[in-house]
Amino acid sequence: MQIGGGRDVKDHEHPWFCDFDVNNNDGNKTHCGGTLISHEYVVTAASCFSNIKHSSPHQNVMNLKCGAINGRVPLNATKIIKRPGWDNFAHGIAVIEIQKTKYSTVIRPACVISREDLLEDSVVTVVGTGETHTSWIFGMSNYPQVADIKLKNFIRCRENYNLTVESLNDTICAGGFWQTVQSGDKGGPLLVKFHKKFYLVGIIEEKVEKNMAYYDQNKYPALFTRIKTECDFFKEHTNFECSENEIPLIENDERKFCGHNISFSNASNFHPWYCRIYNEKGRDFCGATLISFKYAVTAAHCIKSVHSKEQFNFKHSVIKCGRKKEGSQQERRFKNVILAPEYNESSVKDDIAILEFEEDFKYNGDIVPICLPPETYPSRQEMTAVGMDSNDKESDIRKQNMSEFPVHTVDNIHCILSDFRSIDSNTICTKAVRNMTSKGDSGSPLMIALAINGQMRYYITGVLSQGNEETNAISFTN
Repeated sequence: MQIGGGRDVKDHEHPWFCDFDVNNNDGNKTHCGGTLISHEYVVTAASCFSNIKHSSPHQNVMNLKCGAINGRVPLNATKIIKRPGWDNFAHGIAVIEIQKTKYSTVIRPACVISREDLLEDSVVTVVGTGETHTSWIFGMSNYPQVADIKLKNFIRCRENYNLTVESLNDTICAGGFWQTVQSGDKGGPLLVKFHKKFYLVGIIEEKVEKNMAYYDQNKYPALFTRIKTECDFFKEHTNFECSENEIPLIENDERKFCGHNISFSNASNFHPWYCRIYNEKGRDFCGATLISFKYAVTAAHCIKSVHSKEQFNFKHSVIKCGRKKEGSQQERRFKNVILAPEYNESSVKDDIAILEFEEDFKYNGDIVPICLPPETYPSRQEMTAVGMDSNDKESDIRKQNMSEFPVHTVDNIHCILSDFRSIDSNTICTKAVRNMTSKGDSGSPLMIALAINGQMRYYITGVLSQGNEETNAISFTN
């Protein structure tokens, strides 16, 4: 791996860094980087081995060394495991199985985790060998190079590499002016430092071949395979498993990370902005959605209606967000409740309310606000609702699990024929794709996932107001 605009690594620095040569069928050699992730495995790019046609490709791996500069350790490759279905722009990862090595002060693994959500302008570290911007004058450096670069907006990589929106969760764009990765830089590590530890978040796969790309990877960022999306590959094809720890966001501006489903890789039905409202007896009776760490939205009838009088009590009711089992759940009391000015208790017109908390929620990977929708966005028939799922409609809601439900937007006549009250221009009428129970789901969100400016996020478009289990009709306040 060749780093431009970096500095020499110091003794004992980056003891997980590896590099090696591959003998290709055409007689040439490919130089690649890698990262030690355990006693037995080095992770690198699958494309390092694309020019090998050999029943035992590990025999083509030469000069494999790992460790800090003051103690590089020669290692022997015993097997190459390429990710099934890889290509240069998606899941381009491979694992080199090695003879078991012992850790020391000069050789040890980088941390690998299954949860992170790094954002644009996050500082990351790339490590490689040799080439600097002055190599053509002074020759190659004898030391590995390290450089701090920044994550770039996905839209830049999408344009430069003709990527699809679906590649967003699988790839990372990163670069900087005069701090670059270059041709042949495959397989080397992209790392982030958190609490004095380095975490492997990506491996380099491709770069744009343009004249200015050498100097300006602000404009022409390099493409990295995102490690957190490869944890299933590690688990299925090796003896290695990613850690369940996470890297929390270090941001003050909520707008920069609203709508990012950080826990997506661990729990596909978990949405970190979804909360539950509890009565003074400790029973949850309505849903709510964080729109910031200070405010949530819910249905107004959860707060003020004939039935809610027995449930909601301003002094004693609480809202809980996060996951109890994982220890991330937080609880807050209410400072203020604001009902929509036109809310009508009997007709449930404008059935929406804002909840203000006595104390802001504190960020963790399981508590993140959703984004408010832009003024205009593409109209879609399919959206996603979140609620509490149960196979038994009569079961205690406390025993149910959070689940997402695909819904189709339909004409308001469907909600009118389902005997819903006050269906008007402020109503989004939907039909559930499959049966869902609306018991206790009032106030839950209707969502849409949009890629805006290269960032895929969830946006709230409605708040659940009424449901009919016989017709699968669900109305949301827009």
